[in-house]
Amino acid sequence: MKTSNSSLLLSFATAVLALFLVSCSELSKDIPPVAPKAKAHPSGWLNPSDPVNFHGVALQNADYDLSSCVTCHGASLAGGISNESCSQCHGTTYPHPETWSDNTNASYHGAYLKGKGYNSVECQECHGTDYRGAGDPSKSCYRCHNSYPHLPAWTSVASGSSHGHYLKARSWATVECRGCHGEDHAGGSSGESCFTCHPSYPHVAGIGTSHPASLRTAGYPFGTCHVCHGTDYAGGTVGVTSCMISGCHRDASNNPKSPEACNTCHGNFRGAASEPGTWAPSTGAHAKHLSTNLRGATAQCQECHNVPTTTFAAGHLGSDGVAEIAFNGPVALTQTDAGRVVPTPAYNSSTGRCSNTYCHGNWVLRRSSAQSSYQHFYTDSLMVGANAQPSWTGGAGDAACGTCHAIAPAGHFSFALNACATCHADVIDAAGNFIDKSKHVNGKRNVFDSEVAAQKKMRLGLLRTTGF
Repeated sequence: MKTSNSSLLLSFATAVLALFLVSCSELSKDIPPVAPKAKAHPSGWLNPSDPVNFHGVALQNADYDLSSCVTCHGASLAGGISNESCSQCHGTTYPHPETWSDNTNASYHGAYLKGKGYNSVECQECHGTDYRGAGDPSKSCYRCHNSYPHLPAWTSVASGSSHGHYLKARSWATVECRGCHGEDHAGGSSGESCFTCHPSYPHVAGIGTSHPASLRTAGYPFGTCHVCHGTDYAGGTVGVTSCMISGCHRDASNNPKSPEACNTCHGNFRGAASEPGTWAPSTGAHAKHLSTNLRGATAQCQECHNVPTTTFAAGHLGSDGVAEIAFNGPVALTQTDAGRVVPTPAYNSSTGRCSNTYCHGNWVLRRSSAQSSYQHFYTDSLMVGANAQPSWTGGAGDAACGTCHAIAPAGHFSFALNACATCHADVIDAAGNFIDKSKHVNGKRNVFDSEVAAQKKMRLGLLRTTGF
């Protein structure tokens, strides 16, 4: 009986074990295989220097078909059963998402690079340091955009690989630039405006007639013009387009003239750049001071202005748009009465009037300091000017004889205008016209040709006018 029971128990245990084994066999069909500890990829799979086994080479040979990678690394290549994510080495850039080349998608590679400050170093791992595909022309970045990624020389004017030379070779066509910088080149999807570096380029349509206004609005950024046209505007090394060939930047004799010549903005634009008289604006008394002055020697620009050596020199283009006046000339500042009268010239831009200048009558002649033979012409201890304040736009009336000093000057023996020539015949005639303007308003008392002649003229004048 015992033997029978033992046999029965053994048979039952055997049956249960068999059933368990069968069940395990069936279950094993549903369990995914465990990744083997041994590497599935050959040695050199992660070595970019391995020309045969590097996985980049393998993918290139497979035309970058990633379907075989999915089995272990998962559909998203984020790890799968291998627990090895491609992003561990490639970040989020590779494998590229389907939207990588869709410029309307937020995952567009341009948007990705923009978020990285356009640092494309990580792209070099697959596309090469020159971005030309690392031996695979089909993966060259320049298949889609001919000039991007921009290489370091792109912004180097001195380099033959600069963007200026690139555009020059394409007859300055900037169509491809618009893909990133926008149709108006003001930033586009890149957010980088071309005008950050050169405010006036790419030139807008009609630049030949509109650039004067554009330059003025931009604050005359001539420095940016130099980049392409050269510092002398003759063409430079990049643009090779001379500003002189337009027919605008030339004088009346058709001689080329720099756009920065004074009379480009001031005065007669067609006048020769070497003629200071053509530099002044036509308003007010400029012409009278510089060329057609009837009552004194002509003045030079630097007598009233700090003449700049360059357009953007300090004190030239002020933000207020008003010409800066600086009385530098010796005549306006001439001191008289042995240094006791020191003019303090000033110009009021609101009223348009000069004041306290020697040339307009801020002077004193003391009788006690004059030669004894001249002293009897004084009717007072001092002979003084009128210290006039002429208006810049006042016309001839503001500079007529008797304006800057009375006729005759206060403190001088009284004479009519036609009698001035009696003693001052070297300077003025009987009609009141100046014969030698260089002896009038010049900061000197040289109104006679010689002392002897002066004595004779004065004596003759006295006899004729006073009888003694």
